Amino acid sequence: MKSYLILFYSKTGNSKFIAGKLSQELVCDSREITPIFNNVVILYFFSLIRINISTNISTADIRKYNEIIIIGPICGGLLISPLRTVIKKSVKASAFPIAIGTRLLSVLDSHLDPYFLKLQTIRCY
Repeated sequence: MKSYLILFYSKTGNSKFIAGKLSQELVCDSREITPIFNNVVILYFFSLIRINISTNISTADIRKYNEIIIIGPICGGLLISPLRTVIKKSVKASAFPIAIGTRLLSVLDSHLDPYFLKLQTIRCY
């Protein structure tokens, strides 16, 4: 049986709500992604120049699960830096990440980051 971990980043509570409902449905663990700082302007700037920032999620945490579900916002058409960091850690940990977010597919297509080539994308409307 596959084990799932839901990781979410939420400023407004929308992603937290989706993560909670999905966690209940899948009967799995859920954790909030907490970056080292939580200033929206700084996070957007780092996302713009594609700099990863540290979060509370470690590669060791991810290795315990078969699949990782990552939920979070798309800011200004960019994958926000904490999500980018966690997706890279998931790929390094050999856990197959499933990302949920609006317009995520177009963001990944436009940047063609090699870490995301394995990424399965689900659109959530």
